[in-house]
Formats: sequence, structure tokens, C-alpha cells
Amino acid sequence: MKQGLIQLRDFIAAHADSIVVLADKHTLDDCYPLLGADLPYVTVPYGEGYKNLNSCEYIWKKLTELNASRQTILLCLGGGVLCDMGAFAGACYQRGMRVVLVPTSLLAMVDASTGGKTGVNFLGFKNYIGLFAQAEETFICPTFLETLPYSERVNGYVEMLKHGLIADRNHYNKVKMLFLKENSKLDNALILDSIAIKQRHVEQD
Repeated sequence: MKQGLIQLRDFIAAHADSIVVLADKHTLDDCYPLLGADLPYVTVPYGEGYKNLNSCEYIWKKLTELNASRQTILLCLGGGVLCDMGAFAGACYQRGMRVVLVPTSLLAMVDASTGGKTGVNFLGFKNYIGLFAQAEETFICPTFLETLPYSERVNGYVEMLKHGLIADRNHYNKVKMLFLKENSKLDNALILDSIAIKQRHVEQD
């Protein structure tokens, strides 16, 4: 796992000829311009309702049209739904292409970015089709959180509270203060602490 927009831009500069970005309408408008490079991209609709095999088929079709290979890097730029589905699509395309996760929501940073779980919904069942496939790299860039409304940040706070209840009372108390002060600044260290707690929990499983 790497941190910060500068490291992400350095990675992109070093691999620009090999990257295809997977985004939704929101991240294409708000986050893609921050990457600092003109990269080919595939866009999918936003939301849980589109986390399905039909969307994966569309991704595979577009990757084929772009002449993507197993050595192409699918850079998944979005929230948990997009990262889960993108990682699954990448793991299946030509029996596995390179996948890099760039979670853009707080919930995705502290939850979906860890553990290698990928998948899509099927016949009304959530994450019913999927597999375990670790991303080649994950970039945690708190800068992207500035594009989110407060309600979206709250979803991440709830997950971080769960981490505190599981493993760290001090972490829980710090996150709780974010609910009490809507305009309070989120300490990047809290994000990393939550990710570390989630990683330890996954390793124990």
C-alpha cells in the first residue's frame, strides 16, 4: 500500500503506456483530472445496482477494443462498488491482468481496499460471484475525499468506528469526535490506523 497523490502520479508517469483507468461518472469528473495524465479510460454507471456481470462484460468489451493485455494495468478509480467489480473483471480478463486500486471514498479506503475480496452481485445476492485476488498495488490518497459530501464521509466513519470497537478504544474515541463536529478535519493517520486494523483482522481470518 502506498500513500498520497504524489506517489500515485509518480506511478502513473512510470507506467503511463500500460494503464487503462476504470471510473464512474463521478470519479471521471472529480478525480480523473487529479491524476495529472491523459490516460485511456472505461466508464461504468455509478451504484450498487450496476455491480453485475453485465457491467463486467462491458468492461471486458472495452478492454478488448483498447487492445489491453495481461500486462495492461487496470487502475480502478472509485468507491467500494467500483473497486470490487473492477478487481473481479481484471482478475478474469485473459485469466488475470494487472490491477491497481485507487479507492476514492473513505469507506472504500478503510474497507474494500484490503483483503483481496472481489466480486459482483448475482440474482439478487450480494457479492455472490467473485474470487480472492490481491491487487498489485493500492494507493490511499486522502485528497480525493475533498470531492465527497459529508454524508459519504459518514459511511466511512461508521466503518472506522467498527474497527475501533474491535481493536482499539482510543481509535474509537477519536473517530467518534468526527460525528460531533461536522466540519472537523479527518486526520490521515486515523485512516491508516483503520486500514491496519482491517488488515490484522483479515490476516487472522
